[in-house]
Amino acid sequence: GASRDIFTPGAVREVHRLSEGVPRLINVICDRALLGAYGQEKAMVDTRLARQAASEVQGKAISAPGMRWVRPAAAVLVMAVLGSAAYYYWMQGMPGDKARVEIDAASEAEPARQAHIPEQRAPATPESAALAVQPDLTIADTVAGSEISQIYDLGDLLGTSKELTDNNTAFAELFRLWDKAFVPGSTRACTQAAAQRLKCLFQRGSWNHLITLNLPAILSLTDVNGDDHQVVLTQILDEQHVVLQIGGSSYPVLASDLNALWFGDSLLLWRPHEGADRLLGPGARGEGVRWLREGLGKLTGISFPSSPDPALYDESLSEQVRKFQRDYGLRVDGIAGERTLVKLQVLLRETGMPLLSQDS
Repeated sequence: GASRDIFTPGAVREVHRLSEGVPRLINVICDRALLGAYGQEKAMVDTRLARQAASEVQGKAISAPGMRWVRPAAAVLVMAVLGSAAYYYWMQGMPGDKARVEIDAASEAEPARQAHIPEQRAPATPESAALAVQPDLTIADTVAGSEISQIYDLGDLLGTSKELTDNNTAFAELFRLWDKAFVPGSTRACTQAAAQRLKCLFQRGSWNHLITLNLPAILSLTDVNGDDHQVVLTQILDEQHVVLQIGGSSYPVLASDLNALWFGDSLLLWRPHEGADRLLGPGARGEGVRWLREGLGKLTGISFPSSPDPALYDESLSEQVRKFQRDYGLRVDGIAGERTLVKLQVLLRETGMPLLSQDS
């Protein structure tokens, strides 16, 4: 919907150079660059952002094309300075034990993509890809009733589970969390969800979007080889550890590993209340509006001013919705869209709803 360019001409040239014109790589780099611009609240993607996105996608530091000569030239300069200094002190006849010149050459550290690097390579199957927990790492949470004593390297896990990270497998996992059945190859997944009183919600955003809604979601990951994977995020243990569901098994991984391969796309399922399955705004009337009014009142403990029509979305309800949106980091517009409705349901703890964290 943008009416102007969102990539600077320099950024476009840089994406062309770094992708070598490969369409798939262009898409991945641009997607990552847009997410970076969003995170930094920039209106346009510039050359630096494009280069940083390519570095994260390719897992290696990338320098500007005009900077390739800088390090060799710097080395020559340092050698010239050292030679001049040595010649000066020799001409001054200073004793060798007093002519010591200490120079700390601090090389510029190349930025590297944050990743958990195991001390050993994981075996060839997901079930045997467990890595030894670092000595200072303890996880006292449970998955399916068993104590977690291992974390998994996400890169290795994806590499050995490629046949289990397709769309159909991911949807089957997500439906199972809601105690629903998914039939691959019949109709579209979201059509099957609707037939079972569920609804799909696609999001493109940050990690906070997932935490806010607190529901299991399918995440689209792109590994260092450019291959796509669909995995299901089922649990957030703490700020550093999450649990993924792949092929019917649960795998605790580092959140930093996940973020390095996730570009912001996610899809979750939710169960709309009758009449509250779509946007509700001022002037709307129905059972969905009544549920929204009663749910906000139950959650906040605030009694609404008496209304001649509790099923009418009036100004008093709009103001309560704004307050709710402000309190929970949602877009504040006084309109109950899907994200607002989902968050209210989650907070009301409606039965049969799987959650990422019981504390949110």
